[in-house]
Amino acid sequence: MSRAMAVVRMHFNRRFSTFVMPLILGLGVVVLMVVIVATLRAAGVPTSNPEVLEGFRNNGGIVGTLAGFLISLGVQAATACFAFATSLGTTRRDYVLGTGIYFLLQTLYVAAILSLLLVLEKATDHWFLNAYALDVTVLGSGNWVPFLLIVTAGTLSMQAVGAMFGASWLRFGSRGPLLIAAAMVVLLVGAILIVIPRWGALASAFTVGWAALLLFALGAVALLATGAFLSRTSVRGT
Repeated sequence: MSRAMAVVRMHFNRRFSTFVMPLILGLGVVVLMVVIVATLRAAGVPTSNPEVLEGFRNNGGIVGTLAGFLISLGVQAATACFAFATSLGTTRRDYVLGTGIYFLLQTLYVAAILSLLLVLEKATDHWFLNAYALDVTVLGSGNWVPFLLIVTAGTLSMQAVGAMFGASWLRFGSRGPLLIAAAMVVLLVGAILIVIPRWGALASAFTVGWAALLLFALGAVALLATGAFLSRTSVRGT
């Protein structure tokens, strides 16, 4: 466990990407939404209109912004320090374990940032302008249980998926990420073909809890795949 915690500390040495970037991105989405709403108001758009507000609530900017960053963070965690850590005597198992702990801690940090921004958003009546950045449908419409479930599950799974892609690149070169991406596309198309004929029943039964469970399952599978790839990766080749 001591070696795994050493890996955690090593990941946290990338302070800017670990601590600063999530804050910048979260605040950036808020600022961008405020600017958009202020511009619409200045142009005469009735931003208090229920239909306009519904559009604001369906804003998914925070999800798209953080998803890309978290995947890249996972890629870095799998690739940037692997050769260095193993050269110092860290086993591959300890490296994967330490990386998984790092992902958990990073998830708590991101959840804390987004929770604070949601509190501020609610307290200021959506930044005084009806600007919806965190209190959005995809994150549970401001309800805390769905919000925390989606944020934690999504943050953890995106990092794990990034690590899986990074580890596959270490193991197989450029073919690894391409093959995984192709397999994910095939699975997605298959899922769509299965879901479409049953859309009505599935939509009525689908809940935030199910979404969070699927995301946690995706993260677990991705982390297991990361461990499998790194267990056979040549350190010399990294």
